[in-house]
Amino acid sequence: MIMIGANGVTDSVMAELDSTLTHHELLKIKIASNDRIERAATVEHIVQQTGALLVQTIGKTCVIYRQNEETELPLPKK
Repeated sequence: MIMIGANGVTDSVMAELDSTLTHHELLKIKIASNDRIERAATVEHIVQQTGALLVQTIGKTCVIYRQNEETELPLPKK
């Protein structure tokens, strides 16, 4: 799990998100903002910058997924 605090999404946070997605594919992110619109904008920014898919958002927590190209079990294509 990655927590995004009051400083928001910084370059170092984005680097950590990218690195973690490369290793784990599925990532839970907790956003500390109390403003629902600000949280939604933060999630959208993260999804666009990482190339991940938004799996779920519940309250202050979201789950994103980005398939690793070297995965042994590829997901079926739509």
